[in-house]
Formats: sequence, structure tokens, C-alpha cells
Amino acid sequence: MNSKELFLDNLNNTLPDLKDEITITSLAELGITHVLHISDNPEITEFIPAVPHRAVREQDHRLPRVCTSTCLTGCIIGYNGISHDFLERTWDDTKYLGGYIIYGFAPEIVITPSTKLLRDQKITDEQWLVSYSPDTVKHVPVSLGKIFLNHVGMSRQDDSDEDSETNKRVQTDYELYVEVFEGYEIPWTLDDRLKAGFYKIIAKGLMMSGSCLNPNPYDITIIDQATYLAAKNLTASLLSYTIPPSMKW
Repeated sequence: MNSKELFLDNLNNTLPDLKDEITITSLAELGITHVLHISDNPEITEFIPAVPHRAVREQDHRLPRVCTSTCLTGCIIGYNGISHDFLERTWDDTKYLGGYIIYGFAPEIVITPSTKLLRDQKITDEQWLVSYSPDTVKHVPVSLGKIFLNHVGMSRQDDSDEDSETNKRVQTDYELYVEVFEGYEIPWTLDDRLKAGFYKIIAKGLMMSGSCLNPNPYDITIIDQATYLAAKNLTASLLSYTIPPSMKW
């Protein structure tokens, strides 16, 4: 049996009612080379499918998985914690080094959950890596790049209708820096592909209106390594009076 048949056979024996709530697809069908996952741990060598501890109550908690996305925007929205990490976590927290590794996976199949299983799937374009054979008990990643947050700000959401409800909403704006390692490409959205190099990204209202599939007019600027490192060291100096932890990753 191929991977799709193996997974369906396993699902029919364990969770048959989920069969109509998932789609089995390949990276080629998604138009990408890797699905992505961000983590503040730079030393992960393998991921084992499990029910994520960050899963909200409305999500399905029965199918163990590794949560990934087709784009970096989806990873950030799905993680839903970069503002908290930047503003609240201290440099004494040795598990947080000031940024995130962008891990990539190239499995034979991924599982696309329905919005019944995952309410914001159409926004994050979340894809699940699951276990269905001895070879998929663990998923081995490659490191595609790094990302860190340099600035968090607030602004009023732009809307041409001054009386609209959205015009009265305040959005969070991010200044992000991304390094893409040589030989790889990382989709910021599915329309904005970042090739090897360094980038500064101004993402206004990312958590409110961002999406892998419906890109915002993000301000993406190619920068040199010196500018990237200067921004990284400045971020560390603003938050710490000791050795900048960002130098560790």
C-alpha cells in the first residue's frame, strides 16, 4: 500500500468518523517544497505526532499530529505567541533565545483538516503530519532559516469606511527579520516566496487579517547580513544587560 492507503487503513481502524473531515494531499499539490513549523528550540532533531498542548478547546483532540503550515505567516498566526514572547519572556528563560528556528518537513503526504476540526484552517493553512507506519512514528526536520521579532506596535486598522466597525479596531504591527538558509525557499505567504538571504518584514495587522491564502500588502525588504545582525543585536540589548542570548542561535 502507498502512504495514502496506509493512513486511510489506520484511520478506518481507529477514528473512522474523521475520514470525511480531512483531505490527504502532497507537497506537490500544495505547490511547496516543505511544510513549516517554528520553534524557540534550535536543537530539535525529530518531531513525534501528539495532541498539541496549545490546542484550543474547539479543536479536535483525538488525532496525534505535528502542526505545520504552508507558509510562515500561518506558522506565526497558529503559534499565537510571538508578542507574548517578545514582551513578557525574560532573557533568564534559557529556553527562549530571542527568536525562532524555521523547521521544514518534506513528507509523502500531509493531512488538511476541515474547519470543523480546526476553525482557523483557512487562515493558517495548517497541515498535519501524522503517524501511520513505522517510518512515520517520527518526522525528521531540516532547518530552513530563522526569524525574530524586533518591534511590536499598535495602530488603528485602515478602512475606507470611517463608520465601519473594523475602522475602530486597533491592530498589532510587527517588525520581523528573517534569514533563509542557502538552498531553501520559505513562503511568507503562498504569493511571497523568500529565497536564500535576509529580509525585513513590516507586517501590519498580521494576527487580525493575515493569511497564507489571502496575502496582505506586507512590506518585504531584502537586506544584507550586517543589517540583519545589527537588528538582532539591538533587540537583545534592549531586553538584556547581560550577554545577548540572541548570539546563541
